[in-house]
Amino acid sequence: MTNVKFAAFTDLHSEIMHDAPQRLQKFICYAEKENVDFIIQLGDLGYPEPAVRCDCQDRRRPINLSVAMTQPYKHIENMLTNQLKSLSIPIYHVLGNHEMDFSSKSSVIDFDGIPSPFYSFEFKSWHFIVLDGNHYRNYKGKIVDYSYGDYFSSDDLPYLGDTQLDWLAVEMNRNNNPVVLFCHQPLWECERGLKDRSKLMSIINSAYKHGKHVKLCMNGHLHRDLLVCDNHIIYYSLNSMSNYWAGELYNTKRFSEITECDYPNLRYTLPYRDPLFAIITLNDKGIMIKGTKSRFVQPGPKTMRIKPMPTARIKDRCIPWL
Repeated sequence: MTNVKFAAFTDLHSEIMHDAPQRLQKFICYAEKENVDFIIQLGDLGYPEPAVRCDCQDRRRPINLSVAMTQPYKHIENMLTNQLKSLSIPIYHVLGNHEMDFSSKSSVIDFDGIPSPFYSFEFKSWHFIVLDGNHYRNYKGKIVDYSYGDYFSSDDLPYLGDTQLDWLAVEMNRNNNPVVLFCHQPLWECERGLKDRSKLMSIINSAYKHGKHVKLCMNGHLHRDLLVCDNHIIYYSLNSMSNYWAGELYNTKRFSEITECDYPNLRYTLPYRDPLFAIITLNDKGIMIKGTKSRFVQPGPKTMRIKPMPTARIKDRCIPWL
């Protein structure tokens, strides 16, 4: 297996963070300095459209969406997209759930400039597959796309769906190169993981028996730095670039009146002082993760007694393949 090196970030949440462009610029400069082969953006970059239409039932609408609908639209997402499009480094996008809070999935795909919600690409004899976990089961029992925040009305989520799984079964057998799976939602068995994970694992295990190995599964979504090893696969959850979502119970002002007024959802987060991201190198021996460290803007989780305790870091790791 040839060495491949890429930069990764997730959950910037420019709809929440007042300094999103500055965080992204620091990441871009670092990635260019590291001379990476490509960049992967694992979802929840921000809102592509104004926070106007939301099809979620009022009683199920979370506070961040309700607050967003009271704010004038900021064209910060266009600024971020221009930053990313100006790169000389190839960049690949994964669909996050919050991009569909006030948009259709098709409009997000167009905004990101990706070929489809799930797709694949290859680098240096590695097979990278981008998955879309943004589906829910509606009241008719049908698996449908997230669209305009409607998924908040359902507890039966997230799903990959049979169409995507059928595609994946074919894609996995397209060549014998080792595989890395990217998805915004976690792919290991956990509370916020996929509802159709058993079907995914059936495809992975079948391919494994025929010599096709999934080495690594990466996700965002959880805003935590986590690593799980299960059977022959390493599952890695990348921490958010910007914050840990604490929620309404931890409503706290930390910034100037102007900033808090312009970005009112900041008060429900535990912001990191500096952007978090990772440089990841894959080779025939294993995976090397070069992380970043920051601190919480105070008061932090210890003062506020939040458990389990989140961290403002991405740990350095060196893990042999299983």
